[in-house]
Amino acid sequence: MQVPPSEDPCDDHAEPTFPSNVQNKEGFAKLQGACDYASRAGLEYIWIDTCCIDKTSSAELSEAINSMYAWYQDSAVCYVYLHDVGGDEDPRAGFEDADWFRRGWTLQELIAPDNVYFFNKYWIKIGSKATFVDILEKITRIRQDILLGIPCKPSIAEKMSWAAGRKTQKIEDRAYSLMGLFGIHMPIIYGEGEKAFRRLQLKIMKSSDDQTIFAWKDSLDYPHPDRTRGLLASAPDVFLRGSPIVPIDDSDLIDSLHTARSPNPFHNLPRGYSILNDGIRITLPMKEAGDAWLAVLRCKGKDQKFPYGIYLTKRENCDGFLRTLPTKLQVLDSEDLKDLAPQTIRIVVDHHILPTIKRRQFLTLQSTDPVWKHCGYYVCRTPGSSHDVGQGGGYQALDPDTRIELSDNG
Repeated sequence: MQVPPSEDPCDDHAEPTFPSNVQNKEGFAKLQGACDYASRAGLEYIWIDTCCIDKTSSAELSEAINSMYAWYQDSAVCYVYLHDVGGDEDPRAGFEDADWFRRGWTLQELIAPDNVYFFNKYWIKIGSKATFVDILEKITRIRQDILLGIPCKPSIAEKMSWAAGRKTQKIEDRAYSLMGLFGIHMPIIYGEGEKAFRRLQLKIMKSSDDQTIFAWKDSLDYPHPDRTRGLLASAPDVFLRGSPIVPIDDSDLIDSLHTARSPNPFHNLPRGYSILNDGIRITLPMKEAGDAWLAVLRCKGKDQKFPYGIYLTKRENCDGFLRTLPTKLQVLDSEDLKDLAPQTIRIVVDHHILPTIKRRQFLTLQSTDPVWKHCGYYVCRTPGSSHDVGQGGGYQALDPDTRIELSDNG
């Protein structure tokens, strides 16, 4: 929806304009249905994400993305139109499988507003966030107290897990759609790809010492589970979807770290960390574990007794550590927690290993010489040397006009 300049500079409510063929567009029924229902409910204004952002303006798009969560939060009500829900006999048919629950941007639409009403494809109201809270918890894995707006403080890892499995058209939007959830504002840079999610995590880390942000693990489907990685997650999908991961307070952490030393070296264990150019400096309880180092995080599963641990490895010929065995987020036991010592180290946050693939070089030889039909052409390492090619009577020099094309395809 584009608003033309108003003749009155103080007028913030100029009449919106639409393209001439707007009624033929696929989303018009959604727009019309939402406006009709809002009008009957006595609401004066409505904001619809699909038409109320001028996406040709990078400034307006950035403002909308950075403000969207607050707009939903301040709304009187949020209407959710489910185009794939509803049947002739059951108006709620297909609710659990609705595409809306698999999209990245809709997560904030569910959590931010106090009042959310669900409509099926016929614009029949089928329920609200409050009436559907049981089934919504099952579908989204979001706790009921969070859905109902009961004050609580979910961890970073728990929030990330809500976004696991959700899709966006642009890879950057997987990060941008989570900014409001974490109270983060940052520039919108389409084209940066996966770096957007890295920027989001670094921004979160600047305002929180919650170590659950490091409590992720890669899928076992990766072909090389023992590869090294940076400390930050690659996507929301790597955060656990089961029992929430919660931070551990100082007293519980000290009690779980067995030591007979006096004074206890963990009593003044720093909570925070400093962000460096290519990593973070952090103090963690650690010990050597085979070829790697076991580092204890200040977090655990909600129903676990002991904290989580991750494995680190020293960088070759370089200062700092990398995460290794990234498919393991280790649930520690009492034996794992023995013989630990606090270590202040630098861990790389973003580390990429370029694939090393052996590539073969192919030679395409083209010639109009009749001999092409009778013998093969061979390229000799030493010009002028001869080889027994087995076919065509031995060595033969190429015609000066022969064209040689090099290709590394395949």
